[in-house]
Amino acid sequence: MTISVLIATKDRPLHLERLLASLCRQTLVPDEIVVVDNNSVKDYSTVLAEYSDQLPIKYVREDQPGIAHARNRAVAESIGEYLVFIDDDCVAHDEWIANIVAPFEKNPHIGIVGGGVLPKSGSLNLSEQFCKLGCTI
Repeated sequence: MTISVLIATKDRPLHLERLLASLCRQTLVPDEIVVVDNNSVKDYSTVLAEYSDQLPIKYVREDQPGIAHARNRAVAESIGEYLVFIDDDCVAHDEWIANIVAPFEKNPHIGIVGGGVLPKSGSLNLSEQFCKLGCTI
């Protein structure tokens, strides 16, 4: 089993730094982390250098603007059997990768898995509270 974590980023090195710090704490370590810089003007070299000894980071630049281009480039650059996407402004729970991969290991018919996203405050907004009740919008 090979796992690639795919991250698209644009002009947010401090967000990426926080995400990479959370990826250092994973209970299941990925085989690679593909960071696609989507034509940023801000420099990522300091952040990438800080984590290059701790994480298997592959950095590529995609000059065609847009999240779809960045994500498609990440897929093209990855080696993983499991492709795990996360946004650069997220912080991953320590067991995030393990929890994402577990359903695939249990059932070979599963093709895609998603997880919950909690706001930084930990509280749900009104539409999230409504959905939690099992209602649809």
